[in-house]
Amino acid sequence: MVRTSPFWQLRRYIEANGFASDGDQIIVTRAPGYLLRVDPGQVDVAVFQWLTREGRALFDRQHYAEAATVLRKALDLWGGPPLANVTCGPVLSVYATDLEEQRRNMQRLRIHAEIEAGMYHDLIGELRSLIAASPLDEGLNGQLMRVLNLSGRRIEALEVYRQFRARLSGELGLEPCNELQELHHVLLSDQSHR
Repeated sequence: MVRTSPFWQLRRYIEANGFASDGDQIIVTRAPGYLLRVDPGQVDVAVFQWLTREGRALFDRQHYAEAATVLRKALDLWGGPPLANVTCGPVLSVYATDLEEQRRNMQRLRIHAEIEAGMYHDLIGELRSLIAASPLDEGLNGQLMRVLNLSGRRIEALEVYRQFRARLSGELGLEPCNELQELHHVLLSDQSHR
């Protein structure tokens, strides 16, 4: 009876499923065990980080529509929380938290790029959904106020601020950040000139 190692079987699986033409190039026997060689382009997190760098560079050059497209591609790689099926110890928990924060930051940058590119009408529903999941997020509430205002819905933008301020005050006893307060004042002064 010929016994095959799990690594031999894994190598054949890699070949059979088209992950590589030669499984021996990916799983290498090396004392005292095995080495897994993977091209960074085959790892979603590496592709995500490469695309986010490209998207940020496009944003910085004020190529907003292109930046939004690249950042959307990066965000499309996400299928749920990072390491969701892995039991994480302290090191992996910190890494998973960092990845989630990177995703959140790129989502905000993508929304900002779409606003700058004039694609704000389509963002209203998405922002309302994101706020439903994170009602005390000042950045998301500010972005919703902006897109509503840009869409000619200033009264709704002012109502978003009123509801957010009441929620923040009621739950935490805090006032909105200076940036939101300034945006609110701009919206009020624009309203008074009509």
